[in-house]
Parts: sequence; structure tokens; C-alpha cells
Amino acid sequence: MNKQKTLFSSPFRRVHRSRRRTRLDGLRTRKKRRAKQIRKALQRAGRPER
Repeated sequence: MNKQKTLFSSPFRRVHRSRRRTRLDGLRTRKKRRAKQIRKALQRAGRPER
């Protein structure tokens, strides 16, 4: 468990340093997640994806 913690903490620390990129990545992932949610909702409604 300790090994895992150290492995995960170092890359995260590196990511926090470059803030501009992380903010853009966050927006991109949020958009992707939103698109996925919409697609799922459409499928549930029984409409074919465009």
C-alpha cells in the first residue's frame, strides 16, 4: 500500500505545477463526460445517435 501511495503522489505533484494545462484537461474531460451522459440519455430514450 505504501508503494502505491508513493507512485501516485509524485505524478500528481508534477501535474499541479503546470496549472494551465490541468485546467484545460479538466474542461476537456468535463465536456467528454457531458457528451457521454447525453449519449446515454438518448440511447435510453430509444433515439439513434447522430
